[in-house]
Amino acid sequence: MIRNFFSILSAIFLVLTFFLFVYNPSQWGGNFFDYIMNLSVYSPFIIGVLGIVCAYLGRKGSVRISLILLNILILLLFLISFLIGTFGFQDS
Repeated sequence: MIRNFFSILSAIFLVLTFFLFVYNPSQWGGNFFDYIMNLSVYSPFIIGVLGIVCAYLGRKGSVRISLILLNILILLLFLISFLIGTFGFQDS
């Protein structure tokens, strides 16, 4: 029962991280996403790591593997976009 809870929690963190990645403030009216992004620049990374930890504690088998891999994929996408935004747009 507790493993199912962790799997569901990991899926929620995965969806939340995905929505933070594709969030467009000019088209969406989501105050919740604005709040999370204004909390810290590192909030998506913290949510992604929590998703990986919850997936590791969740159901065994293909569910665990899929949740861990998808959370890692979203986390890598955030890392690449974070590094591009931090180092790629500097003035020369």
